[in-house]
Amino acid sequence: PYSSSLLVHSRQRGNPLLKYFRQVKWEYSDLILGGADYSMSRSSCALYLSLRYHTLNPNYIYERLKTSKFPYQLKILLCQCDIGEPSQALKELA
Repeated sequence: PYSSSLLVHSRQRGNPLLKYFRQVKWEYSDLILGGADYSMSRSSCALYLSLRYHTLNPNYIYERLKTSKFPYQLKILLCQCDIGEPSQALKELA
């Protein structure tokens, strides 16, 4: 699906980051290809990961990347730094 808006998968409802998406039109959609959390265009998508969740479930994002098929050229990992010291977690993910 293609839209002039940022497409946000409905499973992201309640995500605290959504209130910071300003000056960009966005809408919920369950039609995002490959199970991505956000679709910016036909060729780019983003996956959301809270670092707090990552520290509790370190294999979550790796399993999600292995089992999902994202038909996008550009894939972005959008990390919410919601822990006191995010350096180590970000280093692991990089």
